[in-house]
Amino acid sequence: MNENNLLYLLIVLLVVGTIFNFLLALAISYLASVVRKRFGKDYADKYIEAAEIGVRGSEQYFLASSSQVANKDKKDLALDITKKILQKDSIFPKTRDDEDLLSDIIEAMVNKVNEYKRNTHAVAGHKAG
Repeated sequence: MNENNLLYLLIVLLVVGTIFNFLLALAISYLASVVRKRFGKDYADKYIEAAEIGVRGSEQYFLASSSQVANKDKKDLALDITKKILQKDSIFPKTRDDEDLLSDIIEAMVNKVNEYKRNTHAVAGHKAG
């Protein structure tokens, strides 16, 4: 391949990547609006805040216990903590779909924390090596 073909390929990849990112941003924006319409802004924000606290609490608990733990255990504990926080504010998931949505939010957060830890350890290992 010559330089012109490589340059053309790079431009095409950049355009396709930009379009993909734009479509992904639209999809996330749409899902956020659906959640806000379904629960109302206050409820959606409270669900997310409670889920964040639940995930942090679960992480701290398992860090203190210093044992290997499956994501399912972290998710289950985070879900229990989150439900207790929401109950304190007199917010109860109304349907099974609401509970599934809360569970999905927590699972995504737990996965994000684990991904961050893996990336941090990989970078630390790379710097040490």
